[in-house]
Amino acid sequence: RMTMAASLEARVPLLNNRIVDFLSGVPSRVKMPFGRTKELLRKAMEPFLPVSILNKPKKGFGPPSSQWVRGDFADVFKRVFARDRIEAQHLFSWQEIDRLLHEHRERIADHGRNLWALLSFQGWYDRFILKQSRLDEYCLGSE
Repeated sequence: RMTMAASLEARVPLLNNRIVDFLSGVPSRVKMPFGRTKELLRKAMEPFLPVSILNKPKKGFGPPSSQWVRGDFADVFKRVFARDRIEAQHLFSWQEIDRLLHEHRERIADHGRNLWALLSFQGWYDRFILKQSRLDEYCLGSE
């Protein structure tokens, strides 16, 4: 709870004094052979878990940006990436942004993360380069 209150993501399910004390004496080459993390935990769990779980790659937590672009923020994207605005800035190709938005809306391709990154950049650019906080206006629906 404390880490989440500070906007930090942390997991401490195996943190107890006996485990920490034991593992502090185990050499790194045993704990992480060839740089592979959690190898001792994987070995300990081999009898209980299928290989597909033991070898599953790490997956981070991400926001549902793909859904947001199509749903809650669809109008924001239309206003922020209006043709006249994008062409006047000379930063991005309006045709490319329009193509990404079209393909994403029509579910031809999932460009949610890239579009969200463009929106984030545009908000930063407006605020710190243009010294305008226009993203708030776009989110509220007024210009």
